[in-house]
Amino acid sequence: MFSFICKRDGKIVPFDSKKIGKALQAAINASGIDDTESIDEITLDVVQYLEEYYHNSIPHVEDVQDAVESILIKS
Repeated sequence: MFSFICKRDGKIVPFDSKKIGKALQAAINASGIDDTESIDEITLDVVQYLEEYYHNSIPHVEDVQDAVESILIKS
């Protein structure tokens, strides 16, 4: 598993999957949908996707956003 992520400003910081869950929660709240149960499942799917594609490198924030979008489209 990768341990770091590259932020937009180029800083390399520790990866925290909880931030994906918080972003998903905010999006769900904004949409008015009442489906908080799937947040953990989607977060896990995103992390697995990122591990598959970035296991030997450091993903960028934009890569995480693309992964979330891809997983949401599939689900």
